[in-house]
Order: sequence, then structure tokens, then C-alpha cells
Amino acid sequence: MKKTFVEDIKEGAAVEGVFLIDSAHQRFTKANKAYLKLVLGDKTGQIESVMWEETMEKNPDCRDLKAGDFADVSGKAAVNRYSKRVETVLNQVRKIGPDDLDIRDFLPVTDRDVGQLKEELNSIREKVDDPHIKKLLDKIFNDSQMLESFCLAPAAKNYHHSYLGGLLEHSVSVAQLALLMCDHYPGLNRSLLIAGALLHDIGKIREFNYGNRIDYSTEGRLKGHIVIGDQIVAKAADSVKGFPEEMKIHLSHLILSHQGEPEYGAAVRPKTREAVILNIVDNADAKVNGWMLIAKKYGDDVEWTDYQSMFSDFLYLGPPANHKISELPPKRTKLESSETKESNTLF
Repeated sequence: MKKTFVEDIKEGAAVEGVFLIDSAHQRFTKANKAYLKLVLGDKTGQIESVMWEETMEKNPDCRDLKAGDFADVSGKAAVNRYSKRVETVLNQVRKIGPDDLDIRDFLPVTDRDVGQLKEELNSIREKVDDPHIKKLLDKIFNDSQMLESFCLAPAAKNYHHSYLGGLLEHSVSVAQLALLMCDHYPGLNRSLLIAGALLHDIGKIREFNYGNRIDYSTEGRLKGHIVIGDQIVAKAADSVKGFPEEMKIHLSHLILSHQGEPEYGAAVRPKTREAVILNIVDNADAKVNGWMLIAKKYGDDVEWTDYQSMFSDFLYLGPPANHKISELPPKRTKLESSETKESNTLF
């Protein structure tokens, strides 16, 4: 079990434990002495680290370290005299394998309780009335390996739900929004829409690699999650005896069209009521989560963000926390104003 996290490292503290290497570069000082510059990370953040030439000679394997490796390190935290930030001066580095590590200690992870999200997933599945769709969902989510991947995968590399457990969190949220739509608009195929909401992004379990960093897999880059997901669901539907062909086509349409427009990755545009709704609630959940992730990065003391490509604009985060009305200077009286004006004319 990982004991030391980046967020706990303070100036002067001894640093010992396993970290994920985000970058590793050998550099040289002005005196032409080699040193190793590393960025170590875990789910709580990253910290720059350095190993000087004298220490590198005692750790010959350190020259082979690269981004994506796990390393057991020891050193001491100190403030860099140039950047004024806390960094780790390393005296020992040992590359280790990932077998006995929990990747959720090293990559960003959902704030939601995964056990609770699983319960919500099962509760939503119980709302499906159609027997064929119910069997389809059972086929997929009762597969322990499939469920494990579904609960661990991110929903994106950047922008929305870009962390471990993000796919589960996003899919459950979209399904809950879809249920609200079913209560509001009569005549919708509730079972079909629930299935589309839960399965629209299932291809992301193979679109991404998340063994040591969140990145696209070769299959993900060549095919994309929409094609992969459509194939996963079609295969599961074929294994359900008597699964109606028309229903299979409509479910496929939900997956192929859920991103709305071809320029956003959709294979086709939404053409059914259920497809239109799925596109809307999927986009709503992604945008709101993206906004919240951006706001979290900026903190409470920022009013406007920089330009955000996800929204093609700047985002307003609200009045800074330290700009409270109660902290504003009191209004001047007429007498005070005139005295100030009069005193200013003397200089």
C-alpha cells in the first residue's frame, strides 16, 4: 500500500516510497556535470525531483528510467533556490514493476464512491422492462472482467471525466438524466434509452490504456470508441437468443450517433427521439463535469479562466472568495470625500 503522497511532501521532510515517473531527462550543469531531472507523480499531484552526478554514479540504473516507469525512491524535500518551489533531492532510485501496485494510487481517480456507483448502476438496470434488453445488460455487466474494466476506465484523456472510474461515473449520470427525460416526455422507449445511456461509451474500455498513464490505445486511435462500442454491444446482442433485429439496429443507432455531429466523432446524426435525447444528456453531463474540473484547477481566488478549448471561450467562475462584500472598504461620507479632495489639491 502506498504511504507517501505528493500532497504530503513538505520542505525538509524525508521522502520515501513508490511514485510514477511522468518525465525523466538527463541534463548538464554549466560546469558540464550530468544530473537527472525527474517529475514524480501520483493521484494527488506531481513534484519535480533531481539526482546529482555523484549520486547517479551510485545508482547506475537511473539512466534507464523513462516516463511511465514506477520507481521506489528515497530523498529529502527542499526548496529550489530558483523556482522557489519544493522539490525532492534524491539519493536513491530503484525501478520496480507494476504487479503489486494499485494504479488508483498513481492516476487521478473519481471522487465518487465506486461501490455506491455500482449500486446505482444496478438500480438503473432494474428499471429496464424489456426482457431482451435486460438479458443484454446482464450479459455485459455480469461479466466480471467486463465490469472491472467498465468501473476502472476513464471517460476521456482530457476534458470530461478524465480519470479512473470516469466511465462508470459518466454512464450512470447520463442514465439518470435519461430517466428524468422519460418522466418528462411521454412515449419514449425507456428500456432502449437506458441501455443506450449505459452502453454509449462502453468502447472506452478498449479505446484507452490506463495501466500507467491515461492515453489512447492503438485500437482506440485506429477505430475509436464508437466503433469499438458498437461491436461490443452487437456481439452481446447476438448471444441473446431471439434478440429482435430492429431493436439491435435502434440500439446501434444510439451508440453511433450519441456525439451528435460527424465533426464531433458521430458516425451518423441522431434520427430518433431516443437518440436526440441521448445526445443532449450526454453532452450536458460532459460539459458540466468539464466545467467543474476546470474550476477545481483554478481554485477559489480566480474570477475568469484562460481560454478553454472545450468551451471555445473563457469561463466565469464567480467572484473570488477573498472579494467578499463584508471586506470591501466602507463608503466615504460627503465630509470625508470633500476632505480627501481638498487635501489632494495641496500636492
